[in-house]
Amino acid sequence: GSPLPYEHCPVHQSTRSGHVHRVDQDWLIRQDGSYMPLSLVSSPIIEEDEIKGSVAAFQDITSRLVAERALRESEERYRLLFNSGNDAVMVHRILDHGAGPFIEVNDVACQRLGYPRTELLTMSPADIDDPETHWDMAAVMQKLLTSRYAVFERVHVARNGTKIPVEISSHLFDMDGHPTVLSV
Repeated sequence: GSPLPYEHCPVHQSTRSGHVHRVDQDWLIRQDGSYMPLSLVSSPIIEEDEIKGSVAAFQDITSRLVAERALRESEERYRLLFNSGNDAVMVHRILDHGAGPFIEVNDVACQRLGYPRTELLTMSPADIDDPETHWDMAAVMQKLLTSRYAVFERVHVARNGTKIPVEISSHLFDMDGHPTVLSV
């Protein structure tokens, strides 16, 4: 595994301290010279209040590391695709009382509206819509719920007060068992 000084070795630490020591990621060298990523737990063997040794359990974590890398790559591809267009993209859940807060927004939405992502994610569509153009929201929600698709016009109000007329194309889908809307 990792070249550690004797005092940092988890196995020796458990025999010196009398406590369990864990390492989430390390590696061993196989006989053929290849590396095996692993996690390990070392527990002291205590007999008659005296530490007699330790038991170390190793677990091959190759599949976990492969899955983590695949997830990171998938997230990077998603982020690249989500932010690569020229249109604002916003995602929010539908709650009992209407549109819930945004759960994702792309960079274009943040730039056009003038809000940092963290702040925009605390807001809902009602917070960025000009109240004068929000009058038909119940009808839009009903159309989304029945046909899972709606196109409508709004005027968004940017952080600096600028009014931005927009045409919105919204699609309803389920995410984690919750009705969710993707709007472009």
